[in-house]
Amino acid sequence: MSMKKKECTGCMACYNACTRNCIKMKKEFDGCYYPHINKTNCIDCGKCRSVCPILNRDETGMEEEPDVYVGYCNDNAIRQSSSSGGIFPLAAEWCLDKGGVVFGAEFRGVKVVHSSGENYHEIEKFKGSKYVQSDIGTTYREAEKLLNEGRYVLFTGLPCQIEGLKSYLGKEYERLYTVDLICHGVGAPGIWEKYIKVFHNNKAIEFINFKNKDVGWNHEQFVIRFSDGKEYSRFPLEDSYTYGFNNNVFLREACYECKFKGKDRNSDLTIGDAWGVERYAPRFRDDKGCSLIFVHSKKGQILFQDMATKIEFARTDQEKAIYYNPRMVSSSPKSAYRNQFYNNLKKYPFWLCMRIMMNSKE
Repeated sequence: MSMKKKECTGCMACYNACTRNCIKMKKEFDGCYYPHINKTNCIDCGKCRSVCPILNRDETGMEEEPDVYVGYCNDNAIRQSSSSGGIFPLAAEWCLDKGGVVFGAEFRGVKVVHSSGENYHEIEKFKGSKYVQSDIGTTYREAEKLLNEGRYVLFTGLPCQIEGLKSYLGKEYERLYTVDLICHGVGAPGIWEKYIKVFHNNKAIEFINFKNKDVGWNHEQFVIRFSDGKEYSRFPLEDSYTYGFNNNVFLREACYECKFKGKDRNSDLTIGDAWGVERYAPRFRDDKGCSLIFVHSKKGQILFQDMATKIEFARTDQEKAIYYNPRMVSSSPKSAYRNQFYNNLKKYPFWLCMRIMMNSKE
C-alpha cells in the first residue's frame, strides 16, 4: 500500500510515531512540509505506515447523523474577539476548569505552529482563524503523555490533524476531546512568509487577524498590527495573500481533494462560520458572528451541553446548513491559475507574481 505525494496532508502522524527519529519534515518549494525517511537508520518497522490516516482511512461511515446547531457565545467580548460565534473559547475554558490542557494553532512570529495552553491567558493565542497550515511538531506525543497521566486534553485542529492525532494514538482515551473545523483548505506557509517579507518589509508584528469584525462579521477584514503602532487593514479581495487564499491559488495540494470532508468526522465537535444563517435561522443574523456546530459523539454531546448555558443556540436544518457551508462536505476547487502562478514564481520576483495573480482572469 502506498500513498501519492499529493495526498499527504502534512498531519505529521508519521513524524510523531517514529521512535528512531528517522523521519524529518522537509519544506518543499511553497513551504509545505512532507516527510522524508532516513533509510540508513530506518529498521522498516512499519509504524509510520500504520499511523498514516490516508493509508488507513476508515470509509465505513457513521451510523448516526450528527446533531447540528447554530449559536454564539452570550459574552459579547468573547464573541467579538472570535472569528465567528465564540464557541472555541468556551470549549477551552471547559477543559481548563477540569485541570486539562488545550492544544491549538498560534502565531509564533509569522509562523503558525501547534502548541498547548494550561490557563486562560495561554489559550488566547489559539483564538482566531489562521489561513496558513500549522506545524504540528510533537504535539501528538505531548497530548499522549498528558492523557496517560490522566489529564483532560482538548485538541483543536483541522480535520486531517484530528485524524492524524487519533491514528497516532491508536486507541480511545476517555479524557480526550477533539474539535475540528469547517476547513477551506490551508495556505502554503512559504507563500505566507514571502508575502510578509516582501509586502511588509519583514517588520516586527504584534498582532494578526485574518477575520477582524470591527465593521461587521459579513464585512470581515484582514488586519496586521505592527510593533511600531502602525496598522494594515484590507478586505479579503484587496490584499494579495487573502485574495490568493480565497481563490484557491496556493492551497496545499491535498486540500483540493481532501479525504476528510463530510458529515462523518472522527472529532467530537466540528465548528465554523454559520454562513447563510439568515436563510435557515434568521434570528441569529446580527452581523456579530455566528457559529455552526456539528455534534458527532457522546463526548461531543457532553461538551456541548456543558457549554449550553453560555450560548444562545438553536437546532438547525442540516441540509440547509451544509448547502450554505459546502466546505463541510466538499473540497475547495483548484484554481485554474495555480500552475501558472507557481511557474511564475520560478521566473519572476515574488511581488510581481502576486500582482499578476490578482489581475488574472481564470
